Amino acid sequence: MTTKKVDFKTLFAATESIWYNELGSVMKITEIDYNLGTFSGTYSSAVGVAEKEYLLLGRFDTAGQTLGWVVSWQNQYQNAHSTTSWSGQVQYDSTFSDFVILTNWLLTVETSPENDWNSTNIGHDTFRQVPPNLEQTTTAKLRFQRSHPKNA
Repeated sequence: MTTKKVDFKTLFAATESIWYNELGSVMKITEIDYNLGTFSGTYSSAVGVAEKEYLLLGRFDTAGQTLGWVVSWQNQYQNAHSTTSWSGQVQYDSTFSDFVILTNWLLTVETSPENDWNSTNIGHDTFRQVPPNLEQTTTAKLRFQRSHPKNA
């Protein structure tokens, strides 16, 4: 990665900004307020039991490169009683001559008090504006990390 200043107005300039993680999950940013540093859209998971799209809400540093967003895994099809938050920053990837969003995530699943120790999983995702190919998704799935609930 090389240092190149990100401009969120340029980065999210399209009416609908679409980003893919290495598993093929899709983040669509559909509303952005550049003054407040807020955005919203939908998230579709490529793996697990998540069905269709889920609402996402996020914030970004209007004068920097950091951002974060949250997805509660509840929609009209199911409620997985869990929430994932992503936190990261935009970096310029000189290998691909494009920006990437590098994130760490926390997935918290509702549990009974005696299983609280096992309620939160931690992982990382890299988001690009180009969908991953089969080799990339296959390699990513070998990590056994999921930023969404495994079971409904």
